[in-house]
Amino acid sequence: MKVKIFTCRFGAGHMKGALYLKESWKNHDVEIVDIIQEMFPEKADFIYKTYGAWAKQARYLNRMVTGEGAHNLAYHFLDPLRDRFCQMMDRYRGADVYVATYSAAAHLLNYYKKTYFDQTPFITMITDFTPHEGWIQESTDAYLVVSDYTKSSMLSLGIEDKKVHLYGWPKQYVQHPSRRGPLHILVAGGGLGLLPENKKFYQDLRDRQGAKIRVLCGKNKKLYQKIKSWQLRDVSPYPFLSSLDKHYQWADLCITKPGGMSILEALYWELPICYIKPYLSQEVRNARYLESIQGGFPLERKMPVLTRRQLVDYRIHLRDNRITGMPDLVDLVASTYHGPRTPFMEGPGREKYLGKIHPAYHAG
Repeated sequence: MKVKIFTCRFGAGHMKGALYLKESWKNHDVEIVDIIQEMFPEKADFIYKTYGAWAKQARYLNRMVTGEGAHNLAYHFLDPLRDRFCQMMDRYRGADVYVATYSAAAHLLNYYKKTYFDQTPFITMITDFTPHEGWIQESTDAYLVVSDYTKSSMLSLGIEDKKVHLYGWPKQYVQHPSRRGPLHILVAGGGLGLLPENKKFYQDLRDRQGAKIRVLCGKNKKLYQKIKSWQLRDVSPYPFLSSLDKHYQWADLCITKPGGMSILEALYWELPICYIKPYLSQEVRNARYLESIQGGFPLERKMPVLTRRQLVDYRIHLRDNRITGMPDLVDLVASTYHGPRTPFMEGPGREKYLGKIHPAYHAG
C-alpha cells in the first residue's frame, strides 16, 4: 500500500512516531511528509527555530495557549493554513492510507477530507498517553494509542472501541541487564534546550549519586562544547546521534522531559525516568501517567540518593505496563472499512479490502 504519514518537527516525538510506523510497515510504500517543510519550504527552518526559542523562553505564554483546563486556542491558529494545506495535498493524491502523528496534522487532514469528499482511510497515531481534543477528528477511521490507559480515555470521550488500537515499540522484547557498580545516568533533551547548562548541576548529580553520566546534547552544539570544555570526571557529552539504543541499554536512569515517545522508550527499555518539570499541558498529563504506573518521578533540586533496589522496582512497574508490536497495516485498514475507499494499488493484502473498490473522489 501507498502510505503517507503527515507529521512535523515541533519536538522529536512526532517525527519519531512516524519513523516507528515506517519501520513497522516496511513492506509497504511509506513516505513521511513534514507538513511545515512542505507548506513553507523556504521558511521551515526559521519556523522551527522560532518555535524552539518560544518553547524555551515563553513558558507562561505556552501554558496560556495550550494550558490545562483552558480553552485550547492553538487550533484556531491553523485556520489560515487550511487552504495552503489543501494545495499541498494535490501532491499526495493516490495514497491508499493517510496517517497523522501530530495533532495539527490530524486537524488539517480532517478539514481536507471533509472539504474534498476524500474517502481515503485516515489513521491517527496519538503520541501522548492522555489525548487532548486536537487528536480527536470526525473523519478519523482508526486511532493508534500507546496504552490501555489511553484507550480508556478515548472511550470516555465517546470514540468507538473498534476504532482504537493499541501499539507499542515495534521491536522485540528487551530485558534490561542487571549490573553492579556506579549508577549509569543518561541525561537527554539537550537539543530541545531543556537541560541545565551549569557545571554544578552535573557535579552534584555525579557526586550525590556516585554515578557515571552521559549527556545527549542532540544538535545543541553550544551545550556539547560547553560540557566538553569542563572536562568533568565521569560526565561525558554526546552530539547528535541517529540511534540511541546503546545509550538506553547502558543507562539505569534517564533524566528527560515526559514526552509520549520518551515514556514509550522507557517502557521498552525498562528505563525509569526522572522527568524535568513539564510546562506543556500534554506533558503534564504524561507525567501523571508515568507516576501513576510508578515508572518515574520528578527531578528535584536535591535528588535523594537512589539505590539499585529502588530502580529495580521502577523497572518492574514499567515492564508490567509495556506493550510491544504494531497492528498489521492491512488488518488495521480493513477493520475501518465502511464504504468505497482508495484501492490498494500495491502491496499485500488486497483480498482483505472488502466491497466495491474505486478511487476516492477529489474535488477540483
